[in-house]
Amino acid sequence: MSGLFATEPPGVAARIADKQVGEFVPFDQLNWNRLAALIDTVHGDPSYQENARPIQRAIVETDGLTLAAELIENALGSEKSQGSNASMVRRAD
Repeated sequence: MSGLFATEPPGVAARIADKQVGEFVPFDQLNWNRLAALIDTVHGDPSYQENARPIQRAIVETDGLTLAAELIENALGSEKSQGSNASMVRRAD
């Protein structure tokens, strides 16, 4: 789960960096050398993976990937969603 998230919105990427499960660099400051250094940092330091474990467990326990897909599909007006709205209702409380 830890790593680089190249397409995350800046707010999400900043939170990932704050929790030390990944790194963030503004797109306008990104170049090949900086990217290589970030990859080395994340993959060379086991604390990134250790910090990601609780988040990974939370995603699994709450079926976070399905919820995220349903939210995206609903936001885009997609009728492809196979999941139920029950997962979204639980989180509305």
